[in-house]
Amino acid sequence: MSAATPSRDDVLESFLLESDETDALQRYLRDYPAFAVELIDLAHQMRREIPDTVESFTPEERAAIDTALRVVGNAWPAAPAGSQDLFAVLGPADYGRLSAALDVPRQVVAAIRNRRAIPDTIPRGFLRRMAEALNGSIDDLLFSMGARSLAASFKAVDRLAAVEPVSFEQILIDARVPEERRLAIMAERD
Repeated sequence: MSAATPSRDDVLESFLLESDETDALQRYLRDYPAFAVELIDLAHQMRREIPDTVESFTPEERAAIDTALRVVGNAWPAAPAGSQDLFAVLGPADYGRLSAALDVPRQVVAAIRNRRAIPDTIPRGFLRRMAEALNGSIDDLLFSMGARSLAASFKAVDRLAAVEPVSFEQILIDARVPEERRLAIMAERD
């Protein structure tokens, strides 16, 4: 394609910027007939009004949705407890919400996710609260924490070294969790 012939994306972007001008659509359709369908579609999308609020479902619509979800749920059952990684679907913002819900610094959540905490040293009550915050079971959380992690060694970039897990209390200390809060968390034994 020569420099004199603009691409479809260039034409659409240019139209988007000039669309408020009088007769812009007619001018672009005349100048770029090869992109007529795309230009008309873009003009239609730009003029479409999007409501600020969505109306609630009627009871009949809600019942139909619930029925459909039940049918899908029966056809595609949930993974058995202890077989799903609860951390796999989390985004960066989710880690912030999780640390706020658990009232611990993000690095504590990251240490658990990265399998740096010895699972047996984490109080059962804390595990239960974390699993609930992740919408899973304790078995799922323990499964998520099960595998060992490899992290890059600072001595050599090319070598990977196994990170040795430490006690959960040590992770809280390293994260500078205040002593009163740390003792309260460690007392969450069921």
